[in-house]
Amino acid sequence: MRVASHETLAELAPDRRGRVREAGVVFPDYLIHEESIEEPKREYWLRTVSSLKPGVTELYIHPAKASDALKQMTSYWHVRADEYKLFTNDPKMLAVLKKHDVKLIGWRALRDLQRGER
Repeated sequence: MRVASHETLAELAPDRRGRVREAGVVFPDYLIHEESIEEPKREYWLRTVSSLKPGVTELYIHPAKASDALKQMTSYWHVRADEYKLFTNDPKMLAVLKKHDVKLIGWRALRDLQRGER
């Protein structure tokens, strides 16, 4: 089940936020996605990651290694490959992640938390 972030639910559906939490559903505190950004993506994400709030933040990205299969799957393969390189290989991004003690996780970590596994 995918649920909007705590921040989004608080703004758009405050009555649902409590019900979802009471049901034991674990979901991110914040959701960040780039919409019509005017600065280069690398600078946008470096600035954004540098200013994350405490808690779990979902970055709405689709990083993937460039491959023939990816190229067959989407015409946006190059965007996904660039995101993958930025978050896994870019020295400046890696330094920002380390400096701000950002831990990269996937949905599996939230699922395990919800199931009581740690």
